Amino acid sequence: MYNRFSQENLSLDGAAFVNPNGILLIPSNSNRLLGHAFYSSPLQFQETKQNKANLLHSTSAPTLFSPSKYPDLGGHGLAFVLSSTKEPKGYLPNQYLGLPNVTSNAEFSTHFLAVEFDIVQNLELFDINDNRVGI
Repeated sequence: MYNRFSQENLSLDGAAFVNPNGILLIPSNSNRLLGHAFYSSPLQFQETKQNKANLLHSTSAPTLFSPSKYPDLGGHGLAFVLSSTKEPKGYLPNQYLGLPNVTSNAEFSTHFLAVEFDIVQNLELFDINDNRVGI
């Protein structure tokens, strides 16, 4: 378990919070919750003349997935996102995993790249099964 998150270097919204032990959480006792945790500063993926020191060479995010003992309760999964903004618009909970839906794709501010860890099959979204990783 990674317990070194700090609200000082994260931009949190919705139900996301960092507990006193440094663990990033979204409460599990309510339905249809949505929360995001974005790094406060942009990540640099390409070397520039102005910014050689902060170039991202690698990163890791230790994550624990623990299936619920109550199959009808719990979330649809989670997603790691690269986004042009840390103030998302049109992002939805449940099967959308906190990502934009089809109707918000026209806005540049909603363009993103995500790796999803989805644990619920949704036939409306043409999910192939209930346990997959997607891009």
